[in-house]
Amino acid sequence: MRYRFRFWFAFALGLALMAGCSDENGGGGSGGTAGTGGMAGTGGSDLCAGIICEDTECKIDGTCNPSDGMCDYTLVEDGTACSEGECLDGVCAPIGAFPCTEQGIRDAIAEGGGPHFFACDGPTMVVIGDRIEIDEDVILDGEGNLTVDGSFRVNSTTELRRLNTTNGPQIENNGTLTFIDSVISNHRDNALLNGPGAAVTLIDSTVSDNGGAGIYNYGGVLNLRNSAVSGNSPGIGNIGGTVNVVNSTVSGNTSYSGAGISSNGGSTTLLNSTVSGNTATREGGGIEIAPTGYYGVGTLTIISSTIWGNFSNSASAISTGRYVPLTIANTLLGGNCAFGDPPDVTSLGHNIESPGNTCGLDQATDQISVSMNIGSLQDNGGPTMTHAGFGFPAIDRIPAEDCVDADGQPLTTDQRGEPRPVAINEPEPKCDVGAVELQPDDLPP
Repeated sequence: MRYRFRFWFAFALGLALMAGCSDENGGGGSGGTAGTGGMAGTGGSDLCAGIICEDTECKIDGTCNPSDGMCDYTLVEDGTACSEGECLDGVCAPIGAFPCTEQGIRDAIAEGGGPHFFACDGPTMVVIGDRIEIDEDVILDGEGNLTVDGSFRVNSTTELRRLNTTNGPQIENNGTLTFIDSVISNHRDNALLNGPGAAVTLIDSTVSDNGGAGIYNYGGVLNLRNSAVSGNSPGIGNIGGTVNVVNSTVSGNTSYSGAGISSNGGSTTLLNSTVSGNTATREGGGIEIAPTGYYGVGTLTIISSTIWGNFSNSASAISTGRYVPLTIANTLLGGNCAFGDPPDVTSLGHNIESPGNTCGLDQATDQISVSMNIGSLQDNGGPTMTHAGFGFPAIDRIPAEDCVDADGQPLTTDQRGEPRPVAINEPEPKCDVGAVELQPDDLPP
């Protein structure tokens, strides 16, 4: 059986090679008439120039069709053993894999269990019709190749590994949903809605450039770990639920208020995390916790984190409403804060506010109005972007016994996964203020 693999990238490569071989006047192909503006001539173009149709274990006899520059193959019979398992649709896939199609995804979900793999021949986008309902407990593994153009509604315990989603309406979670090493991007509205009583966890994942909120947590539990939320409006929205942000970065989001994180009621906790470069029209460029209301009094806890470089007309760093308690420790704050009347701020010490004195830091170990030399948000190692190179006011400030999480457990790594505490200028290891722990290798020679 012959099968036509229409690789758009191979075709584009062929065109690029042809363009590179034409003269600057746009000479035509062999036997053709010279074109203009770099276009190949008619009647003699060799569309297979530069295209190599390489055989694999599961598709052989590759030849380029000169009529369109595409590769034709003979598919090895499905079920034939290969290095990764068995051949399916010309792809060497794990044994029992499903076709890399909408029906293949639906069939894997219907079977439940898993992990289930898909016979994707490299990066593949599968456009689905109606939103896919996931009612069975299932694990789907896209192996970094499968992107779903569409959406899911989850009513079970579901794990999506190395599987990306894009373009569709929001993903709805009414069960227990886990994303691992996945990307949720360019959805039309809120990308991910976590419903009342539901739980969603994102590990080593990215939520970016969506039409509404990156994640909207409505009365459920949201756990973000080693992940990034950027380019949404806002990054994270929370209504009466629980938000835990650990070793993660929330950056470059926009909103009327609470551009990075916006919460009404419930609890929000940041640990070893960065909130940076978010922009609000009104207030709370980085974080806003709304005043008391229908959803009760919200709480905000920030430990060993960096809130830096956010923008708004008021309270660029943090804005909280009346009676909303803020507990903060070992954190680097850039910008200014605004609180309701009366404010409710509990500093556990070892914080730095730069450049002002608006965040209610009142412990002897807090540093107020300190000039900081902090680096831009960039890749400093680890799974997410961070601020580093922040200068000596933050280095070796926190005794090891005070370098703990909200439950009093010792912190052993920073946001990047680097060890903490570390001795840089002190004989005994101490922790640095903020999400990043300076390492000896970070120092200039």
